[in-house]
Amino acid sequence: LQPDHYAVATALKDSLTAVRCTMDLLESEREIVQLARERCWLVQEMAEELESRSRSMLTTVREDGILLRTVAEEMNSSRKAYRRAIIVNRSVIKQAELSLQCDQEVVFGWALDHVSTLRKCDRNFIKTVVEANGEALEQVPEEFRHDREIVLLAVQQSEGWALQFAAESLKCDREVVLAAVSRSGWALEHAAEELKGDHALVMTAVKADGESLEFAAPELKRDPEVVIAAIVRSGGMALQAAAEEMKNNRSIALAAVSACGLALEHVGASLKADRQIVLVAVQGNGLALEHAAPAMQSNREVVLAAVKSNPTALRFASAQMRANREVVRVAIAKDGYALMHASLDLQKDHETVLSAVQEGGSGVLEYAAPDLREDEGLVTAAEACIAKRHAAANIEESDCWQGSGDPDCVKL
Repeated sequence: LQPDHYAVATALKDSLTAVRCTMDLLESEREIVQLARERCWLVQEMAEELESRSRSMLTTVREDGILLRTVAEEMNSSRKAYRRAIIVNRSVIKQAELSLQCDQEVVFGWALDHVSTLRKCDRNFIKTVVEANGEALEQVPEEFRHDREIVLLAVQQSEGWALQFAAESLKCDREVVLAAVSRSGWALEHAAEELKGDHALVMTAVKADGESLEFAAPELKRDPEVVIAAIVRSGGMALQAAAEEMKNNRSIALAAVSACGLALEHVGASLKADRQIVLVAVQGNGLALEHAAPAMQSNREVVLAAVKSNPTALRFASAQMRANREVVRVAIAKDGYALMHASLDLQKDHETVLSAVQEGGSGVLEYAAPDLREDEGLVTAAEACIAKRHAAANIEESDCWQGSGDPDCVKL
């Protein structure tokens, strides 16, 4: 169990982080409301109400943040005073409150700096320190970095991180390295070169963290079993660390883009023109179209699949596809603002622009041809879109209040 004092300090840090995140979100909300107001997405009255609410909430959060910082500073000051007392007179620990006596950061983090040289050579003392904080291995005398038992304890306690501080001889010890990479695949970086070529050990590492494939020996980056395991664990992105022949292996490339469409960036050049591989990639993430071969960026089926997944993918389609009425229609049906990526001819097309403003509102008119921006029919359609959104928002709010007996229903 964590000491009470440490738990409170941790909670204060977490709370301060939450306050900062909340402030950032409120600032972002205020900017969004201002943008919506400028683009006429919100009526004046609603925009003013939202801005007022954001300002009020931001003020409250700032005040709470100041209070939390004050408490945290006071707690930190008490701990600093206690640490100074230990330096002056180690016997003061006997008078300290129980929570500080049990505070590992105070007792062990500072102990190595302030105990006598004789004490630093006490194996039992060092063992106690690394059992509490494995990363303290970095500060122990060199002889203990060669001590297999102590290094194993440090590696286990630190979830593999302490391997980097072990003596070179222990970075060659298979059991020690296996203990590290089974907890964190990234520890493979600090293993001896010969162990980076150990098939079973590397398999353990990539199953823990797929992208640790980066640190495997070259021959294992060419091993299909290792590469597939890394791809599965990393959600496809480990492909970037694989050998070139693996990036050009069709089945491996297909496995990678199936896990993450954006892995298409790392497949071999020839496979970026493979219709099936590209289609699977863009169906998973339309933005993968950016990494497809030009022939695929001109392929109607591929581009349609991409804009259905993410209408912004239209920007990566060929000029021919950006001028294709059906492709653009599918994109703007999901996001009217996709009109910005359509060809100039379609930005001049009244029917296309009408479909875009009916979905996206008046802000979309910015991307229409200049002579259409003041078109009465388009302006009316944009206003109708905004009115429809406001009505839907009011209905949703009304429904929420009608269901106010539900504890999950709150007014936003």
